Amino acid sequence: MTATDRLDVIEACDRFGWYADRRDWTAMTGLLAGAVRLDYRALHGGDPATVAAADAVAGWAAEFAGYATTQHLIGNHVVALDGGTAVCRCQVQATHVPAAGGPPWVLGGHYRMNLRRTGGGWRITGVTFTPDWQTGGPVPAAGEDTGSTRATALAWFERVCGGDVAQAADLLGDEVEWVNFVGVPGHHDCMPWIGTYHGPAAVLASFEAFTSVCEVKRKELRGLVVDGDQAVGIVHEKGVARGTGVAFEIEYVECLTVRGGRIVRWKSYTDPCSIIRALRF
Repeated sequence: MTATDRLDVIEACDRFGWYADRRDWTAMTGLLAGAVRLDYRALHGGDPATVAAADAVAGWAAEFAGYATTQHLIGNHVVALDGGTAVCRCQVQATHVPAAGGPPWVLGGHYRMNLRRTGGGWRITGVTFTPDWQTGGPVPAAGEDTGSTRATALAWFERVCGGDVAQAADLLGDEVEWVNFVGVPGHHDCMPWIGTYHGPAAVLASFEAFTSVCEVKRKELRGLVVDGDQAVGIVHEKGVARGTGVAFEIEYVECLTVRGGRIVRWKSYTDPCSIIRALRF
């Protein structure tokens, strides 16, 4: 690696933050390769995607429209060069000030930038962002407000708590990411429904796996907090393990991300000891 290569790679990564904060989308498009792989799953969920540079920039422009200003502080670059390609890992602190007022959304984390040398200089071919901490939260997506999120969340809980899971699934996005508790191998193996699933069909299959071993006697929503496109519900449930006949009682939290009236991400948090005891009694 030459010193010039290293400096040029670092500058390309710094320009990424500079152009975003200056809203210089023309320069940003020129900084990217023709197609760029974006991986923000550690922040937003979903899957990595390779998109055209123009589409990536259009997405950022729409997202940044909700902020009066942003500031990306990028540093501590570690560069690895391999012929005509490079990987730059760097720290970032990103501050987003909502245009509508309210507390800023501040993210601390790190980028992994993939780059390729071209006749016009180094171009970014991939961006991976991994957050380490954050305060505040993102503004709602364009056209999404707390009222519509609340309506979707209430419809979801009404249908699920009423036992109409098939109808509830109509509220799921086509690419929904469903994270139903993160288990420990060897300890939670008796819970065949837990895990991460994608798409409504896989979610319905996980419900079927649950009802094959547990019978729900009562389920009710006990609390709901909504902010922008985020909804958090507290659910209380009573049931019986089919194999043992032992009753269980559990309370858990469901976190929903709602966009366009559809749930695009769902994640649950709970202490499953009561169910485990009932299944293994």
